[in-house]
Amino acid sequence: MKRMLKTLMAVTMIFTMSLISVPVMADELGDPFEDFVPMEAGTPELSILNGGLYTVEAGKVNEIKVKLRNTGGWGAYDISVIPQYVDLDNTPFTITYPEGEGKIFNIPANGERTLTFLVDVMEIAPAKTYEIKLAISQFNSDDVKSESDKSIYIKVTNSLGSYSYDLTDYVTEPAEIEDGGSGAIGATLKNLSSIDMMNVVIKLSGLQPDGISVKGSNMVKYNKVGRGTSETFRFNVFAADGMETGNYPVTYTVSYQDEAGNKYSEEYSHYVGVKGDGTGSEDDSASKPKIIVSRYESDPLIVMAGEEFDLNLEFMNTNASKSVKNIKMYLTLFEETSSDSAKTGNIFTPVNSSNTFYFDSIAPKGTAEKTIRLYTVPDAQPKTYTLTVNFEYEDTNGKEYTATELLGINVKQPTEIELGETYIPEMLDVGGYVGMSFELYNTGKVTVNNLMIKLEGDIQTSTKSMYYGSFESGSTQWYDNGFTILNEGPNTVKLIVSYDDPSGEHIEDVREYVIEGTAPYIPEDIMMDGPAEPEAEAPSYIGIAAICVVMGLFIIIFIKKSKNTGRADAAEKRAADEEE
Repeated sequence: MKRMLKTLMAVTMIFTMSLISVPVMADELGDPFEDFVPMEAGTPELSILNGGLYTVEAGKVNEIKVKLRNTGGWGAYDISVIPQYVDLDNTPFTITYPEGEGKIFNIPANGERTLTFLVDVMEIAPAKTYEIKLAISQFNSDDVKSESDKSIYIKVTNSLGSYSYDLTDYVTEPAEIEDGGSGAIGATLKNLSSIDMMNVVIKLSGLQPDGISVKGSNMVKYNKVGRGTSETFRFNVFAADGMETGNYPVTYTVSYQDEAGNKYSEEYSHYVGVKGDGTGSEDDSASKPKIIVSRYESDPLIVMAGEEFDLNLEFMNTNASKSVKNIKMYLTLFEETSSDSAKTGNIFTPVNSSNTFYFDSIAPKGTAEKTIRLYTVPDAQPKTYTLTVNFEYEDTNGKEYTATELLGINVKQPTEIELGETYIPEMLDVGGYVGMSFELYNTGKVTVNNLMIKLEGDIQTSTKSMYYGSFESGSTQWYDNGFTILNEGPNTVKLIVSYDDPSGEHIEDVREYVIEGTAPYIPEDIMMDGPAEPEAEAPSYIGIAAICVVMGLFIIIFIKKSKNTGRADAAEKRAADEEE
């Protein structure tokens, strides 16, 4: 019995000591999982399945489907696919997602996804193959980002044909220009094709100071000559004194662009009839005194619609011996602003004066000057207008004469491109994303061409430029883009809106923003060198004490029970002995 009791007490002490020593041993041995490194997720691999070559047709919005497969063993998440133009200036189409289709999606390992793109091809697109880069970014299951570029090729077919146009209805007014006199020459440009001619310029060349020379501008411009339409142009010319009778060649150079900005040019010849004696002198008794506009200029040179300008004129009596007197001069312009809704009358109107001017006389070979202040109506279309100068005068004998001179006045409509509101923060964490979305409004009266929006500066963006092409009056466009800033401190961001007005002038609207880059916030526990050492847990003495109490009670009960059992055994033995 005593041996059993000693054994039980020894077991209790060993168990208690083991409970005390366990925390200390665990602290000395360390965490057995401390050096465990979980397997990192791999990089998804996206590839294009259906060949990468897609055929589209000019003049249409084509739908193409690009099939992507994730050939890697890991899922790809938050995938972004953005088309980028390899040669933006020479790409005659735009690529967009259909409305409502998301640009962000997931592809599981060995899975597939079909993307739909809309390819809007210009009617004048050359028939050839164009390379497009698909900028792909994705994340794996560990939220690690990876990027890649995949090329696709757009093959354009064009059944609309090429440009076809002609110069017809050549005219010389009068049919023969007298030597020492002036007149007008011109023709009609007809666009016979099914596509528009943009930024058309017709230039007169082949001029000589002792032959045919031009008075005023030698160039006319048209913003657009639409398909199946025509434009008639005139140049004011002067035949030098002493020219012989005959036909004298001049050249019209017709230059234009297609909607993609490709340039074309062709030359045409025009023979101008001149009537003269070739002597260079006049018979004083029979010669007719002539008044011509020997020089003119507008100030400013290009007149803005809705504004005033000065027209400076110089008149010359070309006769070497006869004076002219009682000279009346007035201006006429029969062309009106054309509009389906209203006619606004003549393009030019005098300011604070009548339209008739008087001069007493001009001596032989003498000149007179006049400056006229004119106002251009706001609805004037941007082009060169022909203004007629009419003369009524007498010679020294009282014989009456009339003459007309033609002037070219180049009118320009101001362009007005307005941008809707967009929010740009003044301060942002480095690497932070800024979304930039706004509407553009063409509030001017003319169509602008080659509209493009660029983002530049201390930023990173997947789309640095967006090309819109023609932007018609009264229409709107939507810009949707974004960027991340790169540096701590000031980051300069430039938004550049550029376009060409109807006269061909390139205009840029540059808006500059400054964003203060700040260091990203990192919690203090992440900034420490390593994870804090876990504190050794103190042994639970209350638990140990409770175990000891329980074991003690068990021992006491065991002892008492043993004693009772011993007594009972002794009593039974005594009873047995007595019976014997």
